[in-house]
Amino acid sequence: MAMRWYSSTPDVVVYKGGNPITPGWSGPPVQPYTAGDLTETAQILYRRLDPATGLPVADSDTAADWAQFRGDPVLIRKVRYPGWDLESHPIP
Repeated sequence: MAMRWYSSTPDVVVYKGGNPITPGWSGPPVQPYTAGDLTETAQILYRRLDPATGLPVADSDTAADWAQFRGDPVLIRKVRYPGWDLESHPIP
């Protein structure tokens, strides 16, 4: 749980085997994205970016907020590892 910079209400993310009925969360937990050579080791969990602005998408308190979400094969299903610069190329 983390505090939102604009509010005293905590923000919640449920990851892997975390409890999906945690207050402030809706739906299944965020899972690391693994495929081919993409492994979970050292993977950085990060918010999905809006391709129009490059800023994080609005918070919906679901796994769809996160780049690792598997629901959209074009704008998400992404990984980040230490040292990768994704902000300079946010659109696939």
